[in-house]
Parts: sequence; structure tokens; C-alpha cells
Amino acid sequence: MNRAQMSSQERELRSKLNRIIASGEMVRGDLAIIYKKCTTADCGCHKGEQKHPSLYLRVGSGKGRKQYYIPKSRQEEAYQWLARYREAKEILKELSDIYIAKLREG
Repeated sequence: MNRAQMSSQERELRSKLNRIIASGEMVRGDLAIIYKKCTTADCGCHKGEQKHPSLYLRVGSGKGRKQYYIPKSRQEEAYQWLARYREAKEILKELSDIYIAKLREG
């Protein structure tokens, strides 16, 4: 289908999706802060004090859920990539709704 045959809403959504894709990486899943003990034996976290926060990307798969540690140096990127994915996913949902309506028109 060429752009002339698309509604203005469809053209706008597709353009927005293309901009999101072109703007950088995306990742699906969710981010979770998990508190764990460190490897330093004399740290307070081994003596009942608060454990250290770590950020993990959790991704569902056919066999359950996998977790991937995100280093502190990459945490801001992880949040941005996830937000980009969610925005693209929402636009795809809207486009799908448009296409379902077209299919039902006959």
C-alpha cells in the first residue's frame, strides 16, 4: 500500500514508528531493582544491614523468565531502550486496530 492510500492517522502513526526505530535501540521486558549481598565478606550487608540494589532486565520467554544484570554504567540506557520499545509497541497496537477495522469492512 502506498502512502496516498493511507489515512492521515495511519501515515502519522507509521511516521512516528519509523522515527522511534531510527532513534536507537529498543529492548522488551521490564526492569526490576533486586537487593543482594555483595562479595565483600566484611560488608554490612552480610551482617544484617541493607543489601545492595542491582538493576535487572527481566524478559519472559517460552520457558519462563530470564533476568539479565544491568551494570550501573548502562542503567540509563536500559530505561531509555525500554521506554522506546513500549512506545513502539503502543503504536503497533494502534496500527493493528486500524488494520483490523479495514479487514472487517470487507
